Amino acid sequence: MSLATDKFPPIIIAELAHKILRKTFATKLGFRPSLSKENLEKTLRSIESSLMVMKYSYLPLNKLLIHNDLKSIHTYGLQLS
Repeated sequence: MSLATDKFPPIIIAELAHKILRKTFATKLGFRPSLSKENLEKTLRSIESSLMVMKYSYLPLNKLLIHNDLKSIHTYGLQLS
């Protein structure tokens, strides 16, 4: 059974978290990881791209949970931390 993944709550929450993360890195008082500005922007764009792929994939939940883009979001998150 496939889902309407564009309205799937975990994906919507992940998108909102990405927006907050981007704003946090944009402010001078916000947290800055030990990445160059170019690498930080590249990582944030990659996370956003992976989220969009998952959002519009319309895969069944069991396949969505093992999707390669979910693994890449985890990897990018580790880079930021």
